[in-house]
Amino acid sequence: LKGALAMASAAVAVSECVWFGYHRKMLRDLNRVRGLQDRPGAPGSARLLFERTLSCVDIAAKWQGTDGKGRTAEAWIEGWFLGAPFEELRLGNLEEFISWGLWTRYPDELTEAEQGEMKQFLIELQARWGWCIPVGYNTDVKCMRINFDSIKAWNHPLLYYLWCWVLRISARRTM
Repeated sequence: LKGALAMASAAVAVSECVWFGYHRKMLRDLNRVRGLQDRPGAPGSARLLFERTLSCVDIAAKWQGTDGKGRTAEAWIEGWFLGAPFEELRLGNLEEFISWGLWTRYPDELTEAEQGEMKQFLIELQARWGWCIPVGYNTDVKCMRINFDSIKAWNHPLLYYLWCWVLRISARRTM
């Protein structure tokens, strides 16, 4: 009995170590920013995606007056900047957001043509909603860039997941 208990404990310890290593490798792979050739591009063109986005933001702003569920363009952009006040945004922050949103790139990875197009988008964005965003970059303001942001996750023990699985199966059989 003592030997079986020691073997079972060793098996659990080895399983936990393997699980932890697998989880760390998966997290490292998920946090890796892919190369330019492996990143998804805009469906259609950057211009089309830009126009569709602005149209959706305008539609959502109209909802605000009817049922209160819509939001203004300022509230929309604040949401992408993790709730940072609109007044704290700078053109450099918007360049970072637009280069990710339309090309899945960092601003310095854009070609000259794409940089020119982005500058035009910034002019159109400000003209459309009457914004006057200051030049510069606010390091305290970060935008959400889903496939560039690091994932913060922790490792539950393998036994935790096994226990959840047992509970789920038990609940399905009894209900």
